Amino acid sequence: PAHKVQARQADLRGDWHELADVKADVAIALDVVEHFEDHDAFVEKLKARLRPGGTAAIKVPAQASLYGAMDKASGHWRRYDAADLQALFERHGFRTRALRPMNPVGAWGYRLKKDRQTNYSKTFSPTKLKLVNAAIPVLSLFDLVPGLDGLSLVGVFDLPS
Repeated sequence: PAHKVQARQADLRGDWHELADVKADVAIALDVVEHFEDHDAFVEKLKARLRPGGTAAIKVPAQASLYGAMDKASGHWRRYDAADLQALFERHGFRTRALRPMNPVGAWGYRLKKDRQTNYSKTFSPTKLKLVNAAIPVLSLFDLVPGLDGLSLVGVFDLPS
């Protein structure tokens, strides 16, 4: 419901004073955490903006071994393996509710392009990008195949009540 959702603009590189009065039920950070050198400080600030029992839904680039020039060009400090992302949140008092890979097909393509000094989407021509986007409903079926590493990790982490 609209009365339950608030959008706030904040400079997350700062002290988060724009969010000082926030005690949210859920915080969503999609492709954000990897942009912070001190990801522990980021998670601690996120935790401070959640109420007890709150939830953080996170998406980060996966497979630390894929880290390369493309990540650096995108402003990433790191990529995450599942155990690393889980440990990051658990050392700040979160419990892991769910953690799974996403987009294994994209990970295969990323291996071929990871040394380019641009972001991943810009490595596709506009026509190829349209084709990839059209194929996403089919490609997402690979997310359901156990044992495949994805280009991203999605985690849901809860604070104790």
